[in-house]
Amino acid sequence: MPCKVVLAAEVASNYTTEIKSEVSQKTSKPKLVGFLANDDPYAEKYAHSSSKHLAEAGLAFELRQIPREELEAAIKDANGDDKVSGILVYYPVYGDKRDQELQDMVDPTKDVEGLNV
Repeated sequence: MPCKVVLAAEVASNYTTEIKSEVSQKTSKPKLVGFLANDDPYAEKYAHSSSKHLAEAGLAFELRQIPREELEAAIKDANGDDKVSGILVYYPVYGDKRDQELQDMVDPTKDVEGLNV
């Protein structure tokens, strides 16, 4: 059986349309907060790319670039903020087991990537 090439943009387009439709029916836009607490150029590129794609889907997104020493407190604040619907953390922050500890800090109901298991 030959392989079939599946373009990510085509798959994402279906989800984007569905999300856009659901968001447009809400009285307020869900707000996602992304934390960038590293100097990794790939993480920064991913953060800016996700910002663009989330906006296309009609979601409010705020990228917070902070020192990693402030990240734990920032996650706790976002967990407790009723205006924040979802949280993204752009890894690696430390590049070791502390990254898993940060993942576990994100409220599971706000963990956009599902890394808090």
